[in-house]
Amino acid sequence: MEHLSWCDKLAIEDCRQVTGKRKWKTIHNDKVVKRAIHLLMDGEISLGHFLHSASYAIHAAVMHGLRLRRRDNDSESDWESESDSESESDSE
Repeated sequence: MEHLSWCDKLAIEDCRQVTGKRKWKTIHNDKVVKRAIHLLMDGEISLGHFLHSASYAIHAAVMHGLRLRRRDNDSESDWESESDSESESDSE
């Protein structure tokens, strides 16, 4: 939920429409993790099998979050460099 809120925040900042629809890939990955949790809790799979089954879904979400964070940091860097150049021209 926090991730979805973050995506909405970025969409608003980029003047894009915020959609409530989730990508099919995200829904599928959530189902994979939930099913693996259920199997683990029922003792049908080992912890190692759970980690193997769910790792690609978790890895994809983390990589997506890192891309968003990197893009957000790039935007802040652009803003800081613009304000620095404005400060320099103001001081001249």
